[in-house]
Amino acid sequence: MSSVNKVMLLGRVGKDPEIKNTAAGTAVCNFSIATSESIKNETRTEWHNISLFGKTAEIAAWSQVTHFMLVFTARL
Repeated sequence: MSSVNKVMLLGRVGKDPEIKNTAAGTAVCNFSIATSESIKNETRTEWHNISLFGKTAEIAAWSQVTHFMLVFTARL
């Protein structure tokens, strides 16, 4: 049986992305997103810390703002 290593999150950006560069010059973008689910009139929110690297980090840093809805697909 084969397996799949895939994660998909749909949520809102919790804070503006922060971009930094490593000593080698690689861009690193850090931000968080909030996902919520409602079960029996109770809403539960979870926060997910996201780190992106390289060109993806550069694009994310200028394209996201707080409360922006985001679909995030990645591998763990």
